Amino acid sequence: MFRLFVLFIVLLFNHSFVYANEAKTKFCTSLKDCRDKYLGTSIHRKKINFLTDAIENYSSKLNENEKAELYLERARSIVLEASGDTGYRGEIQLKVTHKPEYKNSQMQKAKSDLDLVIGLNQNLSESNKAKYREIYQLYESSL
Repeated sequence: MFRLFVLFIVLLFNHSFVYANEAKTKFCTSLKDCRDKYLGTSIHRKKINFLTDAIENYSSKLNENEKAELYLERARSIVLEASGDTGYRGEIQLKVTHKPEYKNSQMQKAKSDLDLVIGLNQNLSESNKAKYREIYQLYESSL
């Protein structure tokens, strides 16, 4: 009986690890695909997913300015989504109100992206520096 119990526990943990590895969803097939999908939607939650996929899976060969662009755009979408702007457009513009805990955690993620970009500041292009200032101002006004 004890062996059966041990076997059950081992199978349970093994299944948990396998499932955890499959849980990470890829939204894109390439960096270009991620960019195209990002540009093709106005919904911030989708933009965040596409940009996260691009950063995690396809950004290793990018230069610092190209990486900075991804992080800046993700930070912008996070701030807008955390502030209640869903990005949905149509007959009505859908805005939501998030719990303070959710908003705070999302704002921390945006701040983390902005901090990462500021670490590259010496190598940033002028357009990325301007974009950083704009998004940081948006971040500050959303707190």
